[in-house]
Amino acid sequence: MMSPSRVHSSLSQNLSGSEFKFTDGVSLSVECQTQAEVDAYWEQLSAGGEPGPCGWLTDQFGLAWQINPTILGELLSDPDP
Repeated sequence: MMSPSRVHSSLSQNLSGSEFKFTDGVSLSVECQTQAEVDAYWEQLSAGGEPGPCGWLTDQFGLAWQINPTILGELLSDPDP
């Protein structure tokens, strides 16, 4: 998996001076094994961006991300929440 810093580096190199803008029609999803991993991705990707609800954020380039723990599906399907 590519780290957020590598994604941002690639985006800044490829979009530098470009008039291209991301929309909500495009998002990337990151599945995290631990809360520490969720926190690390959230901190790195939201820097210079904007946090949103339910694990969503928009990074400094306007790209939407979903940061989710892998256990989320299991927790949501538990008959005894």
